[in-house]
Amino acid sequence: MNADASPGVVSDARVDLRVPHLFAIGVSILVAGLVFLLVGVLLLVLGLRSRRSPRYAGGAPPPMWSDPASQPAGPPHQGPPPEQEHRPQTAKNLGPPRN
Repeated sequence: MNADASPGVVSDARVDLRVPHLFAIGVSILVAGLVFLLVGVLLLVLGLRSRRSPRYAGGAPPPMWSDPASQPAGPPHQGPPPEQEHRPQTAKNLGPPRN
């Protein structure tokens, strides 16, 4: 600023940007997005569609199925953990025993 409080520099600036095919680019991106959306919906529908289970002759389930009533109740039995054959040495037990 000058001593009389007037600005020292006056500027009039303008910026002009022209993109020749901006509308065509925007429409192309929109169409590509819609195509991707339709492909995604198609893949979801095909992937989530329920499949019919095959029917078995005689109405009996295949042998790999079991009757839940024939299963024992309660959690499965677990045996004792296997013995450790070798325990790694630690800094505490590397040297001779202290008395």
